[in-house]
Amino acid sequence: MVDGPRGGRRKALAWTLFMVGLAGAGALVVVFGAGDVLDAVRRVGWGIAAVCAWRAVPLLASTLAWRALIPARHRIRFSGLLAQRWIAESANNLLPVAQMGGDVIRARLAHRRGVPSEHAVASVVGDVTAGLLTQVIFAFVGLALLASSGNGSGRTLLGLGAGVLLLVAMLAGFAWFQRSKLFGKLTERARRWMGKGDSAPEERAALETAIARLYADRRAFMAACAFRLAAWILGAFEVWLVLRFMGVDAGPGEALVLESLGQVARTAGFLVPGALGVQEGGLVLLGSLTGMFPETSLALSLVKRAREIVTGAPGLAAWQIEEARLRRLSARAPATEPDARSPRPTRA
Repeated sequence: MVDGPRGGRRKALAWTLFMVGLAGAGALVVVFGAGDVLDAVRRVGWGIAAVCAWRAVPLLASTLAWRALIPARHRIRFSGLLAQRWIAESANNLLPVAQMGGDVIRARLAHRRGVPSEHAVASVVGDVTAGLLTQVIFAFVGLALLASSGNGSGRTLLGLGAGVLLLVAMLAGFAWFQRSKLFGKLTERARRWMGKGDSAPEERAALETAIARLYADRRAFMAACAFRLAAWILGAFEVWLVLRFMGVDAGPGEALVLESLGQVARTAGFLVPGALGVQEGGLVLLGSLTGMFPETSLALSLVKRAREIVTGAPGLAAWQIEEARLRRLSARAPATEPDARSPRPTRA
C-alpha cells in the first residue's frame, strides 16, 4: 500500500520496532527463567485447541458489531464479513505493520465483495471507534475490580489509571483525527489501494456523509458498541481458560483484570507489530498484582501468541486466496466497467 522513500522508512521502522519488541520479550523470558516459563506452557498441552476454538466466539461478536454499522441495503453475507474480520485480525497480529493495517485490508475486501467504498471505509472507522470506546469502559471495569480487591499500592493503581486515561486520550485523538486533513489524505491512499483511483470532490463528500450518518444512527452505533463490549468480555474467558489448563486457581475477576488492563498496554503499544514485548511486560506487571508468578504471566502471553499463530496463519493464507480470486474476477471484467469486478451485495 505504501511506495517510495516514505514507504521504505515506514517498513524499516516497523521491522525495527518488531525486533526491539522481540528482544524485549525474549529478555523477560530469560530473566524469569526460560525453563519455568516453558514448563508452564507445556502444562496447557492440548488445551491450546480449546483456546483456539474459543477465539471464534469473540470474533463472531466483533463481526456482528461491524455488520451493524453497514447500511442494510449494502450488507454482504455474514460469512464474508466474518472471513474479512478474521483476515484483519490475523494481519494485525502477525504482520510487521502497525496494529491497524488489517482494518485497511478488511475495508478493501468488503468493497471488492460489493460494499460501496464510502460505506466500507466508514463502517471500519466506526467499528474502530466503537472498539476504543468500549475498551475504555472495559478497562475502567478491570481497574475498579483491581482496586476493590485491595491488590496493588496506591501508586501502582495511579499508574494504571494513567494508562487508562492514555486510552481515553487515544479515543479523543482518533475522534479528532477523523475530522482532520490527514484523515482525508489517508482515506485517499486507501481508496487508491482499493482500486478506486483518485477521488472526485463528490466522492470525498460521500465518505464524509457516510461517516456522519453512521454516527447519527445511534441505534446502530450502540448495537456495535454492545457487541464490541461483549467481545472484550468474551476475550477475558480465554485468559481464564488458559490459566485453568495451567492449573492456576484464578477466578473470573482476575482473568478480567488481566485481559482488560493487558489490552490497554497492547493498544498503547499499537505502533509495535503485534505489541510484541509490550503485552508480555504488561502481563508480568498485572500478574504480580493478582498474586501470579512472573513465569506464569509470561506463559499466559506465550500461549496467547501461539493461539494467534494457529488461528492467524490460516487467516493470512485465506487473504492471499481471496486476493487471487478477486484478481481473476478483475481480469475478466470489461475495462469500461471499473466496478463490474464487485459482485452485488448479498444480504445476510
